[in-house]
Amino acid sequence: MRGFWRELQQLEGIGPDSSAFRAHWDRHQLFMFLKDLRPEFQPLCGQIIHKDPIPSLDSAISDLIEKTRLHFSP
Repeated sequence: MRGFWRELQQLEGIGPDSSAFRAHWDRHQLFMFLKDLRPEFQPLCGQIIHKDPIPSLDSAISDLIEKTRLHFSP
């Protein structure tokens, strides 16, 4: 898989230090995180994915924590 990413970087002309690569990698990590959450979090995941611009992973996690705290607090 790493070989694939290196080849993709060469084709796109971006390297691991470029902002385009970092933005792509951040989005990838966000989607991987969201897809592995339990089903009850899917509505929140949909809200996060449909934001424009798509938030960073850290921002999305903070948002999930805040919303679940508000939803599940006594």
